[in-house]
Amino acid sequence: MPESTILETTHKAARPSPGRGINPSGRMMRAMERDAEARIARALDRMRRDLLRGLNENNVRWLPQRLASREILQPFTDSMVSVLRDIAFAGAEFGQEQVERFVFGVQKSADRMPFTWWSPGLYSRMDAAGISVKFVKHRKEELEKSGLDESAAFDAAILDYYNDRLADEWTLKKLGVRQLINISWDLANEAAAEWALWHGQNLSGQLAKVTSTRIQKLVSEWVGNDESITQLAKRINNPKFGWFNPKRARTIAVTETTRAFAEGNTIAWKESGVVKKRRWNTSVDEMVCPICGPLHNVVVGIDGTFPGGHQNPPAHPRCRCWITPVVGGAEERETGLGQHGL
Repeated sequence: MPESTILETTHKAARPSPGRGINPSGRMMRAMERDAEARIARALDRMRRDLLRGLNENNVRWLPQRLASREILQPFTDSMVSVLRDIAFAGAEFGQEQVERFVFGVQKSADRMPFTWWSPGLYSRMDAAGISVKFVKHRKEELEKSGLDESAAFDAAILDYYNDRLADEWTLKKLGVRQLINISWDLANEAAAEWALWHGQNLSGQLAKVTSTRIQKLVSEWVGNDESITQLAKRINNPKFGWFNPKRARTIAVTETTRAFAEGNTIAWKESGVVKKRRWNTSVDEMVCPICGPLHNVVVGIDGTFPGGHQNPPAHPRCRCWITPVVGGAEERETGLGQHGL
């Protein structure tokens, strides 16, 4: 990624709307951006104070190099990794819900389970669905003897029945039982944490490198004029300098929220094993920029690259595009699952 991608260029952004469940809520995304902005602003302010602490004429020439020191840079890196990890986790969790709700038809709430104790025509409906009533009754009795009440014993018996028999996707969709999906979401969370650490370290180093170059220019100018150390510090603190000001924190927050959330989505979809493609989305309104407009509705493989070389959103600083999962071929998307954008 060019260094100017985050630090220099700005565009109007595409904004996700709440959608119909398959899309992330705009309100949720804005809340994550605000939280990230506040944390990044605090980290930048700490870096500024640490960098300028003890500055004098004897050590001023080492100021650019000092920015890359562990003492100065590590606290900012840790903050960035923490921010990215939290957002990537949120993206992975949302990706899990997309898979469970729209691929398998699973509801998070247990009280939405279609077979509940006791409901009219329960055993008749179970038999029609191909469930062994004899097995469930026997297992329910065993679980009741172990201390479970009738309702809990029945739910557990149903789960035991399907955990012993690998149901196909359509049965899973019909049952709507989350526990029947044999996916280890813990692995997705581990992968999201690893990505946050990797990207946070790279991003921090990239931002520090660009800022060090800017500080070197200021120091070189200072050497050739009659300014005092105090005046140099004021120039570095000047909001027009860009590195430590709230606008920079806002740009990083919006850009990296988009990136981390999309990365978390993709990690969860890969872990599911059923999502093979992903779609780029914009809000399709007057706010969509010329960069993102042509990307709307473009579908690529789960490991593919979007036009322009983008692995995932963002396509530019402050981009608010998002991705959604695609299951099966184009014909399948446009029929049974098309209503959910899959």
